[in-house]
Amino acid sequence: METTLDKSPVGREATIKTISTEPMGVRLIELGMTPGMEVKVLFKAPGGCPIAVEVGEHYVLGLRKEEASFVTVYSIKQL
Repeated sequence: METTLDKSPVGREATIKTISTEPMGVRLIELGMTPGMEVKVLFKAPGGCPIAVEVGEHYVLGLRKEEASFVTVYSIKQL
């Protein structure tokens, strides 16, 4: 199953497939997000923004809904 990170359900793990080459996507790469990396949506505020995402095993990143839409993920599985 393929979707964008902003549409991924809370509590599920996914693998990053692609990250947009738009300036915001490049910024996410600079922050350590890369294709093939495991991510997990930990929390979404009411309205879906902001989103707390565990990136690998190293840190939690807070993203706006729009920023998370630059990341395509796949292999979503229930934890």
